[in-house]
Formats: sequence, structure tokens, C-alpha cells
Amino acid sequence: MDINEIAGGGKAWSPDKVGDKLEGTITLIERRQQRSFDGGVPLTWDDGSPRMLTYIELATSQRDDDDDDGVRALYLKGGRNFEPAEGKGNSGEVALVEGAKKAGMSSVEEGTKLVIVHSGVA
Repeated sequence: MDINEIAGGGKAWSPDKVGDKLEGTITLIERRQQRSFDGGVPLTWDDGSPRMLTYIELATSQRDDDDDDGVRALYLKGGRNFEPAEGKGNSGEVALVEGAKKAGMSSVEEGTKLVIVHSGVA
């Protein structure tokens, strides 16, 4: 099953290497429950609470072919327990929050310009 059928939305951004960059304008940002890749089953923690992530759709200039609308989906997980095996950096959610604070923002909204750099592999 295609991951876009499970999650809906844009084509998932999948960087090839540390240092890859994506930039565009946020068209959708929301909290969603994580789902398994095999069947789309909602994931929970051991205590039964939902495992959440931040889902972002980003309008970009990237086009893989004539049918590509350039929308890329980002699935940002949280937590400060991220230990990159390669590269450096924080979890996606922590990096988003820290970047917003550094830019003087108190929230990240639709319409916000976003540049994201793949800085580490877990």
C-alpha cells in the first residue's frame, strides 16, 4: 500500500543524504497520530496513549515529472532522545520549535516559509 494512501496529502520528502535541503511554504500543519507502514494501523505507546507527530505539507518548486504538483509531506517526530548515528541535530519537532524561536516566532502557521535541512540519521 502506498504511504500516501495511508496518510493522505503530498508526496513524502525523503532526503538522500545529510545536508539535503527542502524549502517552500507551509500549506498545512497539524498534529496526527503515527501509523504503521504495514497497514496504516494507529500506533500507541505502551500505556495506550497515541504516538503523535507533526505533519506538514510544503508547497515547493521540486517537480519529479509533469504530474508532480511540488507538494511535499514532512512527518516530524518529537523528543529530545534523538541520537543521530550519522550527522548531528535534533528530532524534527525539536528542530522546528528551536528554529521558530530563533526566528522570533511564537507559532508556526500555514503560509510560513520553511527551509529544512536533513542533518542526521537515527
